[in-house]
Amino acid sequence: MDRKAHRELERRVEDLTVKLTKDSRRLNGEIKGRNRAERKSKNLDKTYRNLLNISLVGIYQTNLKGDILYINDALAKIFEFESPEEMLLEGAIDRYKHFEDREVLIQTLKESRSVKDFEIEVLTKTGETKSILLSAVLEGDTLSGMIMDITDRKKAEEALRESEELYRSLFKNNHSVMLLIDPENADIIDVNPAAISFYGWSYEELTGKKITNINMLTEEQVFQEMEKAKTEQRRKFYFQHCLASGEIRDVEVYSGSIKLHDRELLYSIIHDITDRKQAEKALQESEQEKKKILNSLVELVVYQDIEMRVLWANRAACESVHLTREELLGRYCYEIWHQRSDPCPDCPVMKTMKTDQPEKMEKYTPDGRAWSIRCYPVHDANGKIVAAIELVLDITERKRAEEELQKARDDLEQRVKERTAELAESNEKLKKEIIERKQTEGELRESENRIRNLVDSSPVGICIIQQNQIVYQNPNLKRLWGPLPKRFENHVLDYLHPDDVEKCKEVYRQITSGRDQTSEVDFRFYPPGEKDHKFSLCWVQCRAILINYQGEDAILLNMMDITRLKEIEHLLTIKQKMSSLGHVAAGIAHEIRNPLTGINSYLYTLEDLCDSEIIEGDQIEMIKQIISQFQLASDKIEAVIKRVLDFSRPNPPKMDLIDLNQCIEDTLNLSSITLRKNNIKLEKSLEPDLPQCYGDSHLIEQVLLNLINNAARAMEKNQKAKRIQIDSFRKKKSLYIQVSDSGPGIPKELEDQLFDPFFTTSSDGTGIGLNIAQRIISDHHGTITILENKYGGATFRVELPIEKRTPSR
Repeated sequence: MDRKAHRELERRVEDLTVKLTKDSRRLNGEIKGRNRAERKSKNLDKTYRNLLNISLVGIYQTNLKGDILYINDALAKIFEFESPEEMLLEGAIDRYKHFEDREVLIQTLKESRSVKDFEIEVLTKTGETKSILLSAVLEGDTLSGMIMDITDRKKAEEALRESEELYRSLFKNNHSVMLLIDPENADIIDVNPAAISFYGWSYEELTGKKITNINMLTEEQVFQEMEKAKTEQRRKFYFQHCLASGEIRDVEVYSGSIKLHDRELLYSIIHDITDRKQAEKALQESEQEKKKILNSLVELVVYQDIEMRVLWANRAACESVHLTREELLGRYCYEIWHQRSDPCPDCPVMKTMKTDQPEKMEKYTPDGRAWSIRCYPVHDANGKIVAAIELVLDITERKRAEEELQKARDDLEQRVKERTAELAESNEKLKKEIIERKQTEGELRESENRIRNLVDSSPVGICIIQQNQIVYQNPNLKRLWGPLPKRFENHVLDYLHPDDVEKCKEVYRQITSGRDQTSEVDFRFYPPGEKDHKFSLCWVQCRAILINYQGEDAILLNMMDITRLKEIEHLLTIKQKMSSLGHVAAGIAHEIRNPLTGINSYLYTLEDLCDSEIIEGDQIEMIKQIISQFQLASDKIEAVIKRVLDFSRPNPPKMDLIDLNQCIEDTLNLSSITLRKNNIKLEKSLEPDLPQCYGDSHLIEQVLLNLINNAARAMEKNQKAKRIQIDSFRKKKSLYIQVSDSGPGIPKELEDQLFDPFFTTSSDGTGIGLNIAQRIISDHHGTITILENKYGGATFRVELPIEKRTPSR
């Protein structure tokens, strides 16, 4: 019953109830004419009761206490009572499942006097729960109204809700791509998260598209396919769909009709089969390739089932009986090749079927031909034999060849027997020669190994160049040059000193042209990766020899690192100069010291005379001043002589553990006043906690003082800021001191001469300061080098070993 009819019935019952109540009051008040009124009342009551009893809606009257005053048959049936009289005995209160529902109902009636569509749960006679829709009117202490059983409707609504939730769960939570499509206009109505992830569009973007925007078919073709799905002509389709990225994917679509919210829609479950398609294509290509291979075989290849019917045969098998493959399929092999009605007694296929093992045999046919037959079982996924492959090869020619070969072998064996005696003596001689040869080969291998070990361990770098390819290089050459590329090209010359490139090219031209068989050259080069570092320059003595290597012309290069030798030669030259200079200086000092001794003696005598009373006082004072100036000049001459003697006879350093940073601080204290006077900014960066090293602190301070003074003189004409930077740091097993200035720097052409004795760029310099500094650092087993710095000036770096070293012998 729909809600409109329910309201109409409710209105009528309400009107009838009101009318009944009025009539009852009027009848009860009328005393006169009681019999007539009673008869009329009984008739009217009967009419109303008949009307109420035939109603499909439960009608009732109760009081506020819960007593049932009246119920119709429909209400008794709702509560599963046999009759209204049975229910009247129970009362109304026990029928409420939740007592608080009655309290809410009574309170609402007291406030508004009527209630419509009040939904509650009640209990039947058997205790079953039912849902009812209640309407009531309160007049005084009496409740009148009607009840409609909506239990079935509630169950239907719950079932519908559960169905929709199940649909939503199956649709939204499904990992497969799912779409809902309107077949009338191709609109995409709904999509699940899997579809959003697969296509790459958002939910709004996808539901704003048509399936024709995604399907690669034409719009007309898409509607034709949707019609097939709608009319259930087909449920499975194969399409190509376009993704948001523009990629085209092969998809398998299961589509069917579904009714949702009174709309006929198509639901589509979509599976990406692109990888499967590619795999199927690869499998088809593989099958085609296998068939090509099998068809190219000269062997007869026949694939048979367990009843020996031909399932497949290659070209050779077909041509052997002049039949096509289609004519062979399904026929028995013994029928085709042996014209029999039953299998051959010794058939290898039958044996394979029985034993499940490969079989092999050779067989002769009546025409005299020989055949090699092999048979292999084929199993299904469960390991059960389902077929066999038979491979047959005509070996008639091979058998004939074998027979001829056997005959030839027999003849040969006879000849061998005849020649055996002749060869016995020769064989003994040959054994002796083989033994001697093996001994010689062993000695040769040992010699080659010795030579190879000698070459590999040689301190000389050795390589062989053949057709501009470096075919061999020993470990020492790799250490010297680093790993060279296999191809010997001109870029190798980039590592040579610019002054030596041409003479190296000339030697290479002479050797490759064949003008000289051997040639030697000394050259300088920068090890790979260090070309910009001028202090990594190495000297190499190279000898090139034209040789024959493995039957072809090649160039053998022997390279020896003579860097240390060149340094020693340079130092030896300086030492010889210094030795000669020392002798000269010693002679000069001796010649100067003798007259100075006499001068001093006369000066002392003159001083004594001045102390006598013979000379007047003013003259005495003047004489003393002259004498004082003489002594000052004499002291200066003595100091110069001492420096010359120190230069000619250097004292060895007194080695002891020293703090290098403290030496720097002491030197800076001595030179700080001079630097301030010359407006030179001093900056220092000394690494803390430097380890102590062995050295003579006085000589180290002398070196540092000389470097600082040289830096100050270099900046005398500076127009820019004058700056001296002092650094100390540790690197591996050495300590370093750097003195940097912001002067004009040192020209590269003068760097090699800077440490030579008496070489100076200053007009008032002696040219021995840097030489003495280099000699002091050398006596400490260290080095002093020149670098460029960020200020544009020069940096002198002093390296000193941390561990104590003994002089090399």
